[in-house]
Amino acid sequence: MGSVAISILIGEMHPNEGRISPTHSALLWEGSRSAWVLTDMANPEPSTIWRPYAPERVAPDLLALLAVGVLKEPPASKKFLKHDLTLKEDDSEELDRLAGITREVNGLALSVTIIDESVGFSLEDVKGFGQRDLAVFTPTWSKIWNHWSGKWEERG
Repeated sequence: MGSVAISILIGEMHPNEGRISPTHSALLWEGSRSAWVLTDMANPEPSTIWRPYAPERVAPDLLALLAVGVLKEPPASKKFLKHDLTLKEDDSEELDRLAGITREVNGLALSVTIIDESVGFSLEDVKGFGQRDLAVFTPTWSKIWNHWSGKWEERG
């Protein structure tokens, strides 16, 4: 069983409200291996699961996933269209190309909640996501039961 470390809403900004109108969500699941799960809001089943091969690939691989899964950019290989894909180091060049497409597209808005920065994804990564509407949230306070220590842990 895993846990969600990053939660992202993807869509466009509402023209009058100044808030995002999401069309997709992306969750970074942590457990035995990190995995991005992209879901189209119109369909509750996860549409794509990508597993980055290294922690430093978590942010760029998200941008590549958005190019393929949200912007519908055709990848160089059909393997990137698989529902469930474990990425490899050999994929880096194509993933970087796809990430660059997402960085260049205007109008795609992201609302990012960083629950745990220890997974290779930080505010600095989000700042490199190109010229777009971005909102970043981190927990200001939390109270979580720690099953290992048998105590409540408060942060913030």
